[in-house]
Amino acid sequence: VVESIDEGLLLCETGGRILEVNPAATRLLSPEHDTLVGTPLARYLETASVESIDPERGLPARECEARRTDGTTFPASVLVHPIIADEGRLLVAHVRDL
Repeated sequence: VVESIDEGLLLCETGGRILEVNPAATRLLSPEHDTLVGTPLARYLETASVESIDPERGLPARECEARRTDGTTFPASVLVHPIIADEGRLLVAHVRDL
């Protein structure tokens, strides 16, 4: 399901560094297929800065301007929620092109 949905999913550390992405996130944010892994989520979604995300509650859905790796932008809807994994608390960012 994660691999086939049209919504971009990015798994991040609570500090905002991207750990994994699904194919839709790569299509949305990296048209040149640059790697998103290891980079800060806030580079692509200004509303998803570390300071704005509550590690306990995440970030409620909101509209913002998303930035691709090539510098172009597009209107997006973003939602970030925390999960508990074997590695500890992580964040999942959902990105949808509006």
